[in-house]
Amino acid sequence: MSIQTQCCNVSSRFLSEFTSLISGVCKLNDKKSEDDSSRTVFDCKTTKPSMPVVQYLLRLVKGARGTAELFTVMLIFINRLEQCAGIELTSRNCHRLLLTTFVIASKATEDFLFSNKYYAQIGGISLQDLNEMEVAFLNSTNWNTSTTVEYPLYAEKLSVSTASQRIP
Repeated sequence: MSIQTQCCNVSSRFLSEFTSLISGVCKLNDKKSEDDSSRTVFDCKTTKPSMPVVQYLLRLVKGARGTAELFTVMLIFINRLEQCAGIELTSRNCHRLLLTTFVIASKATEDFLFSNKYYAQIGGISLQDLNEMEVAFLNSTNWNTSTTVEYPLYAEKLSVSTASQRIP
């Protein structure tokens, strides 16, 4: 699979590996729970999204300047949400959780930010849904956006130091 990430600060190798990790976790968790009664604000309202995870991540990368460092923080946040609220990454909530953690990670780490309206547009959801998910995430994790302790471990496992090299 060839991933086009020209003009972006994420290498195609890193994005491919990140996508494989996220997709693998979704498949594993999908097998564990098919129960609709435990739906959360992060779950798609109708069916699972048809857009492949890699395409969705490319939308975020190209539309809002995602970096390998930002993706590392997103992964920390996804794991933190599972630890704090028991919400596991599934194919039904993957896209919405990726967008939510992308927005919160951007706000926690970046100097230049887009509006939530813009993030909602590139994420393909309503502003109201994004705002609800952001508040739900922050409340579920006790507004903890610090990644100082976890970041070095996650960065090492994801090989972030070489992941930000641009594709020529």
